[in-house]
Amino acid sequence: MESTLEKVPIYTGRSSPTYILRKNLCMDCSVRGLCCYHSAKFGNNNVITHPCKYLDVDMGLCNIYEERFKINPICLTIEEAITKGQLPKECLYVINNKKYQKRLDIKRR
Repeated sequence: MESTLEKVPIYTGRSSPTYILRKNLCMDCSVRGLCCYHSAKFGNNNVITHPCKYLDVDMGLCNIYEERFKINPICLTIEEAITKGQLPKECLYVINNKKYQKRLDIKRR
């Protein structure tokens, strides 16, 4: 993963995020890699289906992280993933977002 700083949204209980400049939060995430699973939104629910082909599921890391937007055009930025409801509720980027926490994540078996 990149070691450079990036502008990331952080929810602190307000409806709008605060943007800070910091290292990517993903390395500290307890569900690292789950955001890289394909999912479909049904109402307020998110049905998680299968991993991206570039995800190392054992490590929870992207194999093409530095070039992900160039190689995989459907890869979302953090902000796009938040807006589209594609992150798991335990993700550090949305864990304090009350609106985001109301939905249900469903893992397909």
